[in-house]
Amino acid sequence: MASSNRTNWPFAVRGIPDSVLELTRTMLEQNPPVDEVTVNRILGDLQPHFDSKWTQAMEDEVQRKFQASGHPESSGAFYSAHFRPLCELWRVSFRIFRQAPPMMLSHLNSIQFVSQLPTRNPSSQYVFTNAACQQLSALMVHPVWQQTSRLFLEALAFAGICRLAGRRDLRLRFNNKDKTCPALRRLNEELDSLNGDQLRLTLHEAHKEAREAALTRGDQPSAFSDLLFRIGQIAAQHQPSDAEEAALGNMIVPFNLQDAQVLAGAIDGMDWKDPAFAYKVTEVYEAFKHERDPYEMPHMSQLHDFHVRAVKQAMRIESCPDRYHLNSQRSTSEEGDGGLPQGGADGAGLFSPTSPVIDGDGQASSETQPSGQKDDAMNGNGSGKDDGSGQNGMASHRAVDLTSGQALLTLEEGRLLTEKNRLLTQEVRELKEKLRVRDERIHAMVSGLRVLAEKLE
Repeated sequence: MASSNRTNWPFAVRGIPDSVLELTRTMLEQNPPVDEVTVNRILGDLQPHFDSKWTQAMEDEVQRKFQASGHPESSGAFYSAHFRPLCELWRVSFRIFRQAPPMMLSHLNSIQFVSQLPTRNPSSQYVFTNAACQQLSALMVHPVWQQTSRLFLEALAFAGICRLAGRRDLRLRFNNKDKTCPALRRLNEELDSLNGDQLRLTLHEAHKEAREAALTRGDQPSAFSDLLFRIGQIAAQHQPSDAEEAALGNMIVPFNLQDAQVLAGAIDGMDWKDPAFAYKVTEVYEAFKHERDPYEMPHMSQLHDFHVRAVKQAMRIESCPDRYHLNSQRSTSEEGDGGLPQGGADGAGLFSPTSPVIDGDGQASSETQPSGQKDDAMNGNGSGKDDGSGQNGMASHRAVDLTSGQALLTLEEGRLLTEKNRLLTQEVRELKEKLRVRDERIHAMVSGLRVLAEKLE
């Protein structure tokens, strides 16, 4: 295999462990690059299909809202090289989560980016900054999310709430459908018992109390609870800006670069007992960039058009949730029975009970053993439903998949496709290696000819 020689590559010498390289190769084999068909499933068809649930008048209203939103102005310069980090965020989100950033990180999931940087143009404060794009891209490829956006979004929302919301109840629940983590289950019960909009404690304090109560009963919090607790420990509280206050007033969690950095710090600072998660955010991302094809979609020339399509599709989903099977965004009392699969596994391993020892401050200090395995149900075993996919109203790309009549792959079909993609990826690597060797030989020949020419002169 071509990968057997990777330890001799310059990148490995620069300090990225072989185990991280193998991890990213496996991740890339399981998540091949998107093609045009996949892009259309994520962003919706170029031309909307009209029926009894989606009329021309509704489409006209979406177009009007888009023109008035400030997006045409703020995205007009996306062709510029300045927005390469944003293009990279798209590529990572496409590859790992099969989702588009303007849809995934949006009101559809009760979350919204609000820049920390002052701006003269109010509409531009919602455009991801380059620093935020770089940090989010690095976070998304970490194995802790098990290649499912739900876990990533819940952790990001948790960080934003800990930073800004104080004791406000934003009606968000964590691990709401799995209910396998005793600490998070108790936390949700506490949140659901509220009368009014104010929490008895801050979210972090309520989570800490729920963890201690679970341990008193002899139950063990999950690894995901451990991670959320660490996030709550290091998230510094701040007063919301005017833009953040407006989002909170609409029950939307604002997030920024600081929250993404808190996630990275929490992951890097965890004492993961399961080696499947015991990697630094930066080293996984560097290995990911080294192993993947740098010319994946979207190209810079496509970024503007993809952004416009994604924003409009998000507006369509908000306008007509029934058509796209959009789940409720809020607490169990408001939640429907539906659920759509995300782009990856449901992350059950992180929600499984573990064995940490909690000290007096609620800190997990020893055995933490998440399974780190994907749930077979997400790969076609059973009905194709994801018991955890509907949390926070996450509108998966699969919603468009289902409305267009596409059937979910069976488990065996999925395995065959994965094996086919693995073989194709291996062939591509071998071809690239041959091309690299050829280029080196050509370069050596050219250098030799130059030396010979100089001697002849």
